[in-house]
Amino acid sequence: MSEDPDALQVPELPKYQQINKNTKIEEAIILNPPDYLQIKNSENMAVEWETWLQQYEWFETASNLKKKNKKMQVATFMSIIGSEAISIYNTFRLSKIDQKNLQVIKEKFSEYFIPKTNVTCERFMFFKREYKTEETIDDYVRALRLRSKNCEFGELEDSFIRDKLVTGIKNDAVRLKLLSEEELTLERAIDICKTNEQTENLLESLKFHDMQQVDSVKHKVKEQTEKQKSEDDKCVCKRCGTRHGRKLCPAFDKECIKCKRKGHFARCCRTKQVQTVSTLNEDMAN
Repeated sequence: MSEDPDALQVPELPKYQQINKNTKIEEAIILNPPDYLQIKNSENMAVEWETWLQQYEWFETASNLKKKNKKMQVATFMSIIGSEAISIYNTFRLSKIDQKNLQVIKEKFSEYFIPKTNVTCERFMFFKREYKTEETIDDYVRALRLRSKNCEFGELEDSFIRDKLVTGIKNDAVRLKLLSEEELTLERAIDICKTNEQTENLLESLKFHDMQQVDSVKHKVKEQTEKQKSEDDKCVCKRCGTRHGRKLCPAFDKECIKCKRKGHFARCCRTKQVQTVSTLNEDMAN
């Protein structure tokens, strides 16, 4: 049977996609699985696990893994989750049946990573969370969102986050503006804080630019001073006949034995008197 010249050529793709000859090009998408689940360096393992699981389930749907047999689903999941999580999996003591059930394995990990919620403790941690100088307003609001997840605030969640912005902001002028709003919503509070943040960043940028200009001027003045000093050192002084820096003339307070005036040596004297032997001796001594 001859090949159809108009048949669609399907590129090679990872095995887990199992693309066949009838697959359309637009369906043949190369997917990257999520990174390994990070456990050791995580500040909030419950959030870390839920985020990773969310990524995996998107990957699971996009790669049609749910259509594979249970053994393949479990093998793919355990291959992607990473060695740290595998060590935890080995403590579950699952039955042979449960070892082939991906949903049971996910639930076991959730039980391990998500402890029983202590609402009082969660709320204490929420209200204790302060605004850090190095973080942006978006970072702070995101952190508060995560902290409020297990606080059971319900419809009051936005209002509590708004209040934390008012009490946590370091700038008193911005706090006063927030308190001046008659009906302050969370969105409005974020807008005010972000506007202030952008203004402060702009001022810092201008300040840095001004400092650069000042440094440039100082550098130029220093260069000119050094250049002038270098030129002074090259010139022969008309008072002593030597080379020296400014205001360092050895004849500054000396008396000329030729004209009896101070400020120069006899060898540089401009009077028309004949130079005597004593004058020559003085020049040699100097």
